[in-house]
Amino acid sequence: MKKTLTAGMLVLLVALPAGADEIDDKVRAVEDNLSRIKDKLDGIVSDSSSSDIDSALDTLGNVRNDVERLRSLNPPNDPGKTMANSYLDYISKFRESAQYLKRMKDAQVKADESRLAERCNEAERNLKSFIQTFVDKKDPTGVFKIPDEAEKIGRIYNDEYRKHQEVHGELDRWRSYARNFSESHNRWSDVKGELQDGVNDIWDRWNRRMEETKSKCVEVAKGKEFDAAKDAMSKLGNFGQVRTVIRKKLDERLQTIASKVRDLDSRSGDASSEISEALRAVEDVLGFLGDLKDIQGEDSEARQLVERWPAPTRSLKEAIESIRRLKSEQYFLEGDVRACRADEVRLQETIREQVGNKDNHAQGVVKLKEMSDSLERTWTGKKAETDRQKEAMERRAVAAKAFSFTEGNWSSIKGNLDASADKILAYWNTRRSEIYEKDPCKNLVLGEKNPDVARAGQELSRYAVGIAENYRALRKDFLEWERDVLAFRKTAKQDADAIRDAFCKEYDWEQKVKEISDSYASTLNSQWGSITGRYDRMLKAVEVLVAEKKVKSAPKLQNALISRMKSIENIKEGQLLGSNSPKVRAHIRYGQEEHKRRQASSCSEGSEISIEATYCDNPNPRYKGRGCRIDCIHQCQVLEIKPDNIAEMEKGDKQGEEYTKALHKKYKALGDAMFKESGYEELADCEDRTNKRLNLSKHSVVPYPFCADRDGSFFPMLGEMPTDQPPENPNDG
Repeated sequence: MKKTLTAGMLVLLVALPAGADEIDDKVRAVEDNLSRIKDKLDGIVSDSSSSDIDSALDTLGNVRNDVERLRSLNPPNDPGKTMANSYLDYISKFRESAQYLKRMKDAQVKADESRLAERCNEAERNLKSFIQTFVDKKDPTGVFKIPDEAEKIGRIYNDEYRKHQEVHGELDRWRSYARNFSESHNRWSDVKGELQDGVNDIWDRWNRRMEETKSKCVEVAKGKEFDAAKDAMSKLGNFGQVRTVIRKKLDERLQTIASKVRDLDSRSGDASSEISEALRAVEDVLGFLGDLKDIQGEDSEARQLVERWPAPTRSLKEAIESIRRLKSEQYFLEGDVRACRADEVRLQETIREQVGNKDNHAQGVVKLKEMSDSLERTWTGKKAETDRQKEAMERRAVAAKAFSFTEGNWSSIKGNLDASADKILAYWNTRRSEIYEKDPCKNLVLGEKNPDVARAGQELSRYAVGIAENYRALRKDFLEWERDVLAFRKTAKQDADAIRDAFCKEYDWEQKVKEISDSYASTLNSQWGSITGRYDRMLKAVEVLVAEKKVKSAPKLQNALISRMKSIENIKEGQLLGSNSPKVRAHIRYGQEEHKRRQASSCSEGSEISIEATYCDNPNPRYKGRGCRIDCIHQCQVLEIKPDNIAEMEKGDKQGEEYTKALHKKYKALGDAMFKESGYEELADCEDRTNKRLNLSKHSVVPYPFCADRDGSFFPMLGEMPTDQPPENPNDG
């Protein structure tokens, strides 16, 4: 009886409406938390961070919890009823507006901390002081240093001010979103009021700072157009020596450009740093010409430069941009080379895997067909794209060579640009030909007709025939493979001989060695990939025959394979690496370092002395029009330090004769003023003041031992090629 009564009472209790006390508690909790949110937002503009907004949003979570409980209690009367029905929507709207208020506050705090207006004011004060120093001393170098410093400071503060303006636009948008909240039921009215006050106060404070920042930063952000900088340039421009300094700076920039656009074909990667430096130097030339125009006065030479040089300078900029694109395409083509070799490796690995799995030979045929078809599509497309690119490359080369100004030092720039454009285009064409006619890509575009794929298909088909037929087919493949190994050995020997000859006989041995080793490496790598891939597949197949012990001749075939492969293994450590071969690089480095060591020990008066093209026509065809550089002057004698290379020794004799004549020519033009130039100071001891000439002895060539591979160990040696042959009959033991 007792149990039945208890159950009935429970049913009765559940059916009763929720207690009014709990509803009242939750209503008070909601109102109290809204009051706390209102307090958190009070005076938010003065806070040092947005932490009070975060705290208000945390409290908003408590409001949500209480409102959700009220919804479950289903209060019959207000304010509980309105809270349950509407406050979740209010909470969502308020949270969105408060988050935009937080963004505004964070931006305000960051702007306050950055003190951009104050820093602009300080930077302007320091810049004016810097400028005034040159004006007070009448220092003509200020013509260069003032614009440089003004530009540097201008870039810093212009960037910051621009970002400040971007944030201003964002802040205006956030303000609009933050003001969207408009609910005013009970305590929400107070919350809304504090939210709107916070939005307005932060916006007003931001605007005041924005106006102050604008007034302090706009002027200093002008760079060399800063009024104080322009006034100083005008004052300093009255001194004639400034024009001399500007002309010297122009010559320096032209030399920089000539250097940076020289031999771009051999520069690593896309040569972006060298080309960018050349373009910066072009911009400097335009800037110096602008400075010279402001102070040209009655200087006829200055007026001619200002009139004649700007147009060629702009034309040069376009030519360098064209060669940048030309070099970039060369760089991308190298990426195709790497991708092609990676695909070849992947194909060979797949062939080895499928040929080694004789139980699933039918499936292997299908997989190889799918892969070879996919590679054919990929590389046929790449080849077509490269074919289309050829015309664009030729246009860019023509555009790079369109620069035609050859006055004075400009001739070196013209010569170097033309040479680089021609060489890049020639290199690109050669590399393109190598990829699709010599390297593995030639076979990748063949799909199923790829010789390695076709051979693999034949090997897979053999698993379906008898063991004896399998052996005979393998032996036939071995004989074909052996002929290719012999051809590979012949190519490797030709490579080694050609590199030895280049080190010992070539006029420009370093460049020639790189070209030879890289060209042969391309051919050798192509042969190596096929040889090693076929070797692995044949070895796996013959190992199966050996393991089955049903073919007496199989071990001899296995031994013949292994011995041939061992005879060429050393090649991969040297010649396959081309100019990156450690031996090649070490010998090139030895030649360069030995040259420096000889200079250090033999040159008393000076080394690496430059002579302008005006006085010296470089006898090296590669550097025609670039002036000359003397290795060494010792006891009033020009010394050319050369390796014991036949062509280099002949070149050194011609250079020594030309350089000696050039020194006499320069002295005749400048007199003892030439001794004031860097590197020429010690030559004063060689002056014959009575006869007004230089006393120079006949030039001399100083050789050092260099001719490569005298001991026959320059490259890893090939092993002896074995002559034993596997029996034709499978049953010969």
